[in-house]
Amino acid sequence: MKKRVVVHPRVDLDALVCIALSGADHVDFLPAGADHIPHSMIGARILDHPLGTKGTFDGKRRHAACCSMPEAQKCDPRLLDEADEQDSTGTTSAPRFSLAELVAAVRSELSHTYKGENLDRKIIDIFSTIFRSINKRYGAVKITRANALTLPLVTIAGHKFALVSGKETGPGLAKILNLELGVSGTIFWGRLGKGVSRFPGQESPDLTKLAKNLPSWFVHQSGFLVCWGCRKNPRSGNPPEGTPQTKEQLVKLLKEVYET
Repeated sequence: MKKRVVVHPRVDLDALVCIALSGADHVDFLPAGADHIPHSMIGARILDHPLGTKGTFDGKRRHAACCSMPEAQKCDPRLLDEADEQDSTGTTSAPRFSLAELVAAVRSELSHTYKGENLDRKIIDIFSTIFRSINKRYGAVKITRANALTLPLVTIAGHKFALVSGKETGPGLAKILNLELGVSGTIFWGRLGKGVSRFPGQESPDLTKLAKNLPSWFVHQSGFLVCWGCRKNPRSGNPPEGTPQTKEQLVKLLKEVYET
């Protein structure tokens, strides 16, 4: 029998660690805003998803779903720490793995299947793709930085937000806006969905305060994202009546909630 698991779409580090620890043969994707498990997924293991479970590990409350898995007891704690920090704050204060360790880990795992030159070639294939992609992304980030400087900004309760329509997005945009330009988050309205997000490392504003004003919108329990349609919670059509229908209306609502 196949090991089936369920995670949210647009998998992040937590979801990937969950899948790896589970030994899954099949992965189903369920939008983060779903309030029930579809019949076709009944019997599958619910992992990194609001309908799954999160709890404690080693006596500490953890945000990452992978930390609550029984398999976590045999997992490298550094991997759990990094997944948990990334999932709860959106960033990592210090890498827990060096590139040399990653290469050694891959070599050790593949050595059970490949030997000698074949093993070296397999490792080369994997890391050549990774390193080529890193260099390609570096070039794309330079373009992103130039586009970031053109984004209009709005200040809400002392926090600067960039207004993003979607076409200006690119790799590293959040990091550039946050760390280089002092922006706290984005108000987005376009192909990536509609909503507001708070950047990694920011503790305010608490976006869960918008929940009562935005029925049926997806509100992340950690307060860093509110959206109608996004990569982790795809939705089609316009937001419900009575909630913002334009980016300008969303900005107005934010000011009403946080400045009054």
